[in-house]
Amino acid sequence: MNFSQKVDKLGALKAQIAKLKEQESQLESELKSTGLSEISGKKFRVSISKPVISSKINWQAIAKKLNPSHQLISANTKKSTGAPRIRCTALKTGSKI
Repeated sequence: MNFSQKVDKLGALKAQIAKLKEQESQLESELKSTGLSEISGKKFRVSISKPVISSKINWQAIAKKLNPSHQLISANTKKSTGAPRIRCTALKTGSKI
């Protein structure tokens, strides 16, 4: 299989996954709207938890209000290199996936 064929295969798989994720999201919404905490099927069971309220302190905003020097910011800044990513998009042709 050449690279062009692999690209097309990857695109087709991503299109299938997108359709499945859409179905998943719709089913999850319907199950959440029941208000139940647990629902069993013949093969699977879902547990639906209530959202937990939490708070998160924005330390960056607090630090900026204290007007730190650029040296202090640089000394406490950690840099990292991300991993390579692949982005796949459908070509605009008349063919269906």
